[in-house]
Amino acid sequence: MVQFDAAHRAVHYPSDRRFRIWIRPSILIGVGIAGLSVIVAAWIEVAVAGMPRVPAVPQVYPNNFAGPHGFPVWVRYCHFFNFLFVMMLIRGGLSILMDHPRLYFNEGCTPGSEWIRLTPLKVPRDRIWTAKDDARYISPLVGTPGYRHTIGLARVWHFIDVHGFIATGIAFIAMLFSTDQWKRIVPTSPLVLLQAWNTITHCNRSPISQ
Repeated sequence: MVQFDAAHRAVHYPSDRRFRIWIRPSILIGVGIAGLSVIVAAWIEVAVAGMPRVPAVPQVYPNNFAGPHGFPVWVRYCHFFNFLFVMMLIRGGLSILMDHPRLYFNEGCTPGSEWIRLTPLKVPRDRIWTAKDDARYISPLVGTPGYRHTIGLARVWHFIDVHGFIATGIAFIAMLFSTDQWKRIVPTSPLVLLQAWNTITHCNRSPISQ
């Protein structure tokens, strides 16, 4: 790792830019309501109709398995390159985010309108504030390679990897539906949705059913 002197350490590790996650309360409330509604619906179903029946999963053996056996080489390579490109996308995205650690749902990006903030700093309204005032250092072990703090390099890594990620996805989908591998992923019956809900109900069962 690079050893910074006092001047560079003050730039890369400023004491007033600690990592902190702030999320707009309305977002947290919405997520909480959505999760709670699923639990309440499961409780109501159990109280009214009782615990739903989840049929036993039949045992699968090599002799009675009707689907595709094993994973072909193209599936393994697609997963490898998918993991590679996704990791580089994430690393480039983190480097970009560290230059302005705020995310918005609007085009104006006015101060205070972000829905998530990864810094304790708040944008002042009485002076000009640029992304460099927000910029924080991130280790090249997590972000993009190199110690240069430049958003341009991070964008190059980020958007070049998009092409590889999309190309891998196109190849995977094309091969998926030209072979019998689609049977592993695509449900062949809407019954899977009912089974999923019944399983959720069992996981969230209330004391009423006990």
